[in-house]
Amino acid sequence: MRDSYPDEQYTLLKPLESTASSDVIYSILTFLDASPLTLYAGAPLHVSGWMRFFEDTLSNFVKYLVSDDDRIRYKASAVSRKLLITGTHSVKQRSESLELKSYSHNFWKST
Repeated sequence: MRDSYPDEQYTLLKPLESTASSDVIYSILTFLDASPLTLYAGAPLHVSGWMRFFEDTLSNFVKYLVSDDDRIRYKASAVSRKLLITGTHSVKQRSESLELKSYSHNFWKST
């Protein structure tokens, strides 16, 4: 019971079950595996801004690459690889930068 409303009864909310949230994450990763370029929508056109955008996008996948759920790890890995490949081609078209190769190496090394 709460102190401010002593006569009112309430129920505690149960935390979300991990299986339900895992299923949602897996579904999102499955969609991104089929359409990884969706994440590049709205990316900046200039190289330096695009590089930052690219790094931020990929860094969001690190927590899924080390997930306890094998399905999520596999899908996150597949999506990350596709993003790295398409990102590399896009950056090559914009400039011949070695920063992306270095970032790709460090990204996989960190996981």
